[in-house]
Amino acid sequence: MSQISAKEAALIQRLKVLEQEFKESGLRIRYEKGNFQSGYCLFEQQGVVIVNKFFSLAAKIETLEEIKRFIEERDAGLEAQPAEIQVSETAET
Repeated sequence: MSQISAKEAALIQRLKVLEQEFKESGLRIRYEKGNFQSGYCLFEQQGVVIVNKFFSLAAKIETLEEIKRFIEERDAGLEAQPAEIQVSETAET
């Protein structure tokens, strides 16, 4: 039986943490084969993220972190938007 290195163990642990974070946010991760230009597909309405299953462990982690940043930045922009709209409406009246 082959043993994994400390680096591989750390990568596996990081991947598990990311997968749990996605699960807690209501998104299910699936590893599938596909020809995704970005390496993944995000179907938020269905609550599914599909990541290329042929990616290395490190690439899967990088992809999930990229998706997480995208969602966080988008959500931060949505939270800021109503305040901007309120200011605009107030200025017009």
